[in-house]
Amino acid sequence: MKTVEMLNHETPRRSTKGFLVLKPVKRFQAASIGALLAVAATLSAHALPINNGGFETGGLAGWSTTAVFNGGVTSAEAYSGSYSLEMDAVDIVYQDLTTLKRFGRLTFKAKADAPITTGVAYATVDYADGSSSEVMFGGGCLSSGDWTAFELALDSTKRVIRVSFSVGESTPIYIDNVALIGP
Repeated sequence: MKTVEMLNHETPRRSTKGFLVLKPVKRFQAASIGALLAVAATLSAHALPINNGGFETGGLAGWSTTAVFNGGVTSAEAYSGSYSLEMDAVDIVYQDLTTLKRFGRLTFKAKADAPITTGVAYATVDYADGSSSEVMFGGGCLSSGDWTAFELALDSTKRVIRVSFSVGESTPIYIDNVALIGP
C-alpha cells in the first residue's frame, strides 16, 4: 500500500536548543482514496431508479398520469417525509424508467382513511418483453386505516421498463416510499 505524505509548506524554525522544528506530517493512504472512490461508484450504480418515490418534491415530478387524474401529491398524509401521493377514483399514475435494469422487488407503503369495501387498486411492473407483474392493494388490504407495507416479487431475469399504480376506489388511497430493490 502506497503512503502519500504531505508537508506543510511553512519555513522550518529553530528551537531554543538548535534543532529544526517541522510542522507535523499529514498522512493518508492512497489506497483509502481508491476505496472511497469505489464505494462512491457502487452507490451511484445502485441508486434507486424511481424518481421522486417519496413524492418529496411536493409534486408529481418524474411521474406521468392519465388524461383524467383526480388525485395529486398531498401533505395531509405521509408515511415518511412530508408528502405522499393521493389517488382517487379511477386514477392511474406511472413512471417509465430511463435505464432498463433488473430488480428483485417493488416496495411501497399505502393507506386509506376509511375501510375500502369496493373496487381494487393495483401496483404493476411492466417488463421489456411485454409481460408484467402486479399486486392488488385495494379492497380489504387497506381496511385498518394504518400504513401497510407492500412488496411485489419481480422476475429478476427481466428488465423493468415501467412502474404504475391504478385505483378504481372512491375513497382516497395514499401511496408513499415507492422503491425498486436490486436483484
